[in-house]
Amino acid sequence: MAVPIPDPVGLAADLNGIRTSRDRRDKEALLALDVAWPLMTNQLLSGLKGCFEGAAMAGTRAIAGESTAKKRRDEVKNTAYYREGGYTWRRTT
Repeated sequence: MAVPIPDPVGLAADLNGIRTSRDRRDKEALLALDVAWPLMTNQLLSGLKGCFEGAAMAGTRAIAGESTAKKRRDEVKNTAYYREGGYTWRRTT
């Protein structure tokens, strides 16, 4: 619900001007070399950390999946016929 309030003096415009000037000042402060370099370095290292953690998690899942895939492969190899590498093999023993 919005309540219209008369603003004959322009107080809202003054408050908005103060807000935008503070925002501009804070953004310019972030561009200073002594602040920008550590900030960008931190963001870069955090991104790399996330990439490495994601790759490690995917590797762990792949290793866990390989053990199940190996079990399935062994089960299939115990049947009379099995396929491997595009060939169909017949078990003779």
